Amino acid sequence: GSRVDRHWHIGEGHIGLEGFRRIVNHRQLSHLPAIMETPRQDDGDDFKNMSIIKGLIGTRNVNHI
Repeated sequence: GSRVDRHWHIGEGHIGLEGFRRIVNHRQLSHLPAIMETPRQDDGDDFKNMSIIKGLIGTRNVNHI
């Protein structure tokens, strides 16, 4: 690997909202815990990223968030 650890806000990086939607709704992953590593300049960043993830849970496509 490049030994570079890059993080970005949910939906703004390479994975995108559709990728995260598929991850949080995958039945084989539903019982597993997750750690969110995103950039943080203030408490609002954490709230924004978690709100986006919560909005993706149970959706069929990203147009429903």
